[in-house]
Amino acid sequence: FNEKGWDALSALSEAQRTKVMEAMFGPDGLRWGINRMPIGSSDFADNYYSLDDTIGDLPINHLNLSRDNSKLLPYIKAAMAVNPHLRVWGSPWTGPTWMKDSAPQMPKNEGCGSLSPDPKLRAAYAVYLAKVAESYVAAGLKFEHVAIQNEPNQGNTWNGNSCGDS
Repeated sequence: FNEKGWDALSALSEAQRTKVMEAMFGPDGLRWGINRMPIGSSDFADNYYSLDDTIGDLPINHLNLSRDNSKLLPYIKAAMAVNPHLRVWGSPWTGPTWMKDSAPQMPKNEGCGSLSPDPKLRAAYAVYLAKVAESYVAAGLKFEHVAIQNEPNQGNTWNGNSCGDS
């Protein structure tokens, strides 16, 4: 699931969108039953965001699903309408910017850098992931699993993205 996918589906008429959703998730279609969703932005988001962009919010008191409420959750809930047993798991492409080692140099780094080695920030990241999972369950999703990062073996430092000129 991602924002660009919902954008594409939203360009269809309601009847066409229903046919596509049934083809992907329905009993006579592909019957997709467990699906990945991003935690915060992904390569297929409209732009960068995390679910807590409040700098220094170590207890994660400002977790906010408002961005996901506009596209991501409607997409998942449309799939759940076709397949009520649909389960999801979440994967962050990056942690919140303020938790990254590059944050002091690049406060709007949009995911560049790696998770800070600061134990307080690593603990905050664990709390972030736990609260994200709880929030998605509270939003009505059958949210069952969480990964600590998308593509952890892609070649960069754990929980980081390279954003250099290469």
